[in-house]
Amino acid sequence: MKYVAIFHANLNYAFLLPEKYEFVIRKSYEMIFDVFRNKFPKCKFVFEASGFTIEEMAKRCPDVIEKLKDAVKSGQCEFMGSPYAHPMVANFPEKDGYWSNVFAMEAYDKYLGFRPVSGWNPECSWMQYVPKTFKDAGFKNLTLDFESYLYSTRPEIAKVEKNPLKNLSWGGNLPWYNLDPDDKALHFPFKDVVPGLNGFVRSDRLTIKSVGYFTGNVTLKDYIDNVVYWTGKNKGG
Repeated sequence: MKYVAIFHANLNYAFLLPEKYEFVIRKSYEMIFDVFRNKFPKCKFVFEASGFTIEEMAKRCPDVIEKLKDAVKSGQCEFMGSPYAHPMVANFPEKDGYWSNVFAMEAYDKYLGFRPVSGWNPECSWMQYVPKTFKDAGFKNLTLDFESYLYSTRPEIAKVEKNPLKNLSWGGNLPWYNLDPDDKALHFPFKDVVPGLNGFVRSDRLTIKSVGYFTGNVTLKDYIDNVVYWTGKNKGG
């Protein structure tokens, strides 16, 4: 199994003030590029950012944009896009989601010199038209949500995992269904979610531990053990 690290950059995050943008660009985004280039030059990674984020990076820290472009040009980094302001696409009409993706593509073209082929679906929001808004804007791949797929296709899992409590805002303490880590949906891409757009899943079974590790609440051993467990026995995924 070969692992892929996807770093998620969103300067339009709800609680991030504009006066902190350069701090985040320097202390987070630039640090990622520098660490991979200087410490792990043979390791590849994915950097995902909204169109707004790239635009702000270019205006405030053009030298950091150049580092990102160099990482992409060298083949060490694959850049991944998302709608311009990183909105939850399902909260808006289809046409608004489409234009948000178009505006993002225009920003990437302007500031990076290319358009990405893979897109990040913000907060895993879903309506039937969501994948079409990405495909029509030029994306060829899209992130999907493993847990949402399970809920919609397997009632026995939805019964255990879906949160019935309206006053519980965090899902980290919800029960998990005892699932086989070799479940194919977790390891293999979905072909033609809509014609011409493929999908690949992310999972809370991994991300909750990841967030916990980077916030200091999960040990490195527990983090790695969790990755190994959900890799499963079939290493072909």
